Amino acid sequence: MTDGKEATKPYFEPFRTNGMLIASPSMAELYSVMSKLARSNVSVLILGETGVGKELVARELHSLSGRQGNFVAINCAGIPESLLETTLFGHVRGAFTDAIRETEGKLQYANNGTVFFDEIGEMRYHTQGKLLRVLEDKLITKVGGHREIEVDVRVLSATNGDLARALDEETFRKDLYYRLNVVTLSVPPLRQRMSEVPYLVQLFLDRYTREEGKSLSIGAEVVRKLMMYDWPGNIRELENFVKRAVILEGEPSSPSSGDAGEKSARINHKPLSVKTLDALLESYKVDYSQTGLNEGPDKSLEQIEKEAIMAALSKVNGNVLVAARILQITRGTLYRKIVEYKLHRST
Repeated sequence: MTDGKEATKPYFEPFRTNGMLIASPSMAELYSVMSKLARSNVSVLILGETGVGKELVARELHSLSGRQGNFVAINCAGIPESLLETTLFGHVRGAFTDAIRETEGKLQYANNGTVFFDEIGEMRYHTQGKLLRVLEDKLITKVGGHREIEVDVRVLSATNGDLARALDEETFRKDLYYRLNVVTLSVPPLRQRMSEVPYLVQLFLDRYTREEGKSLSIGAEVVRKLMMYDWPGNIRELENFVKRAVILEGEPSSPSSGDAGEKSARINHKPLSVKTLDALLESYKVDYSQTGLNEGPDKSLEQIEKEAIMAALSKVNGNVLVAARILQITRGTLYRKIVEYKLHRST
């Protein structure tokens, strides 16, 4: 479990930014680069696995940029193609049957700010061409309209997919790719910065104990076990894990009044139990050792992906929604992979 993981550097001091916790040397290095890029208007492509914190990086870039406009995040995979164009550009009254009034698109709403396109590889080819025009001319035209509107937005984008493959297959425009990828930032997966785990766990524990009205602490044994797990879903998976643990563990704190009561609630907290942790890890962790995934380096990425999908589907008796959560991908993506690999859901 230690191969490829970041070595502990005892003199590193974690710090907080406007929206990020920097608790490892690799993220501190990334943040240093971000600080240098922030006030530039260049487009940035953010790469990284699902759940690794790409949107946090984008929000931090906007925060550091000094731009006075809004930050707008758009999940290209989460908006149907039929709605994406009007979502981006807005529409005029009468543009289609239900267009009873003129609307402002997200690009116009983000004027003088930043637009973040998550899962940019999922954007359809037709819409890609219209986005390219925004980058080149800084002009938009609402759906059904003719008037050109000038917008000044900085464009950030992210993907956990293989854009190089999409370029080869001509499902993603090369001219748009080069416009988006002026600078690339790669966010390392959590397994390569495990020194962050104790700090992140405490951050999430504080957040969710406050929400649930509970007083829980995290012990060294629990942290040690958490650092032995590779967290394929990265920070999002770790956060969900802590949230579940807080919900399942203990009872809400008794109401206290005054400063003395608040101080007592902070001191007399109940340790989060190892038993709860073990039960949670067992409840949703795929045992890849049973699939033969670790038998050697000769397997192709496609074979590894196929076997991981088969393992997840088998574990949950073919439930695509739950399997997608385990694999940290969207249900639509999993359906496409099932068809691509000719897998039966109950495999």
